[in-house]
Amino acid sequence: MTSEEFEKVWPELGYNRTQNQGYLVTFPDLGIKIKRTAYGRNGKGRHGLFCFSDEYQVETWKNGSSSTFHVKRSHGGVPYEIKVVKQGVRDGPSGTLISCNIKKNNRPEEFIRELLGSKFITDPDFTIYLNGHKINLLDLHDVESFEYEVPGEKEKVTILRIDSKKIGRLSRHHGVAWWVNKRLVGEHSWKGFEGAYLDGRSSEAKRYTFIIEADLLADEVKPDWTGFKETDRAKRVVEDVNVHILNSIQTLMQGARKETKKTILREHMQTLRALSPLSKQHLGQFVDQIQMKCPTMSLRDLSNTVDVLANMELTSTGYDLLQKLAHLSPDDLEGLNKILDDWSIADAKKVLDELHWRLDIIKNIGAIMDRSGADELHELQPLFERGLWIFGPEYETKEFTSNKTLSTVIAKFFGKKGIKIENPAKRPDFVVLPDSSISVYSSDAYDVTSGEVCGIQKILIIELKKGGSTVGVSERRQAEDYATDLMTSGQIRDSTDIIAD
Repeated sequence: MTSEEFEKVWPELGYNRTQNQGYLVTFPDLGIKIKRTAYGRNGKGRHGLFCFSDEYQVETWKNGSSSTFHVKRSHGGVPYEIKVVKQGVRDGPSGTLISCNIKKNNRPEEFIRELLGSKFITDPDFTIYLNGHKINLLDLHDVESFEYEVPGEKEKVTILRIDSKKIGRLSRHHGVAWWVNKRLVGEHSWKGFEGAYLDGRSSEAKRYTFIIEADLLADEVKPDWTGFKETDRAKRVVEDVNVHILNSIQTLMQGARKETKKTILREHMQTLRALSPLSKQHLGQFVDQIQMKCPTMSLRDLSNTVDVLANMELTSTGYDLLQKLAHLSPDDLEGLNKILDDWSIADAKKVLDELHWRLDIIKNIGAIMDRSGADELHELQPLFERGLWIFGPEYETKEFTSNKTLSTVIAKFFGKKGIKIENPAKRPDFVVLPDSSISVYSSDAYDVTSGEVCGIQKILIIELKKGGSTVGVSERRQAEDYATDLMTSGQIRDSTDIIAD
């Protein structure tokens, strides 16, 4: 860094590196063309020497200019003080040297070697020297190396597994890294095969590192080394190795999965007691399989899944429901989730049952009404009696019911004209004529003051003609005659609405 860059970065305790410099490392020396993501993010690591001393020294040089600063812990209003020690000239590559005299928390060299190596070894271009000696991958303890033979390939792939033992606070220093000719391809990460190898929050993700030395893919690397080309060979090799890595991770996590399974089953002990031995076996096998196939599933989601499956085991239709859910599209599942956010299962079922029932009525009416031999008395009229909502939402109320008294008035109307009424005693709520049938429905009117029934508020007259009948002007005008006869019958008020269809 230059003196100006140091004075901008170092005094700021919560420095945001990504916001100020981006996430890639900038190499001031033009001969270096490596693209690497910066390990640091918030600048806390630069004050790491405070763990060993209350003061340290920083010498940084760039473009031939060198600056040295003294940083000391402060017990006043600021966390630390920075003073310029000297400025001068220095040739050679740019760099920064941070040093101090260790006064506390001294650690053995072997401990430091293992700690640094297990955290930063995934990128072979990032070299670490400890007491003048370079830390090499194979010199670390707890590094297992084995060769894997990829089907259809002559060369083998070397897979290295590093166990840092002491779980780190962050998982970004660990993951799966691909090397080709001792150079990192892309970035090391737990993201990879079918979404992710591990949940980055898990203890295993903060402990293990896998390195795949795949020199056989040298011709498949992108020119900028950000990944592999989209070739069939690269996809086949990467997928095959990924499966092997995933199986290895599942073996490592066997103990952790067992403990997780015990924890989940204890949470649902009361429900499990009601299951048969066979159902308990099915549930246990399910937990094993879902832990292996979904290693990134959280404990909460796994618990909820087990709860659903246990309840399904208690029913005869649970697996049928699960099968239906498995065939739903992502959009349908999202829609179902939103429905369940706003509706209970009971309410949704009531609404869907009502819709199903109404659609059945419409379907049946459509199938019967155009049939010349249809019996409107026994087939159509009962359907309309249950489907008054067809004529408008105001007829949905339960107060709109068949009115036998008004039906009698209509029957007398036809009796005066000498028209024979068929079987009046069989269905007294219907007026049955040779070529049609009439039904009358009404709703009560209530007194505003007392709240008591004071007459009829609205009347709906439905006249159904046999299929194939001709409906002319005279037939349509009969509704006016019905209304007039009802108005003069003394059964209704002048303010009563009469609707005839």
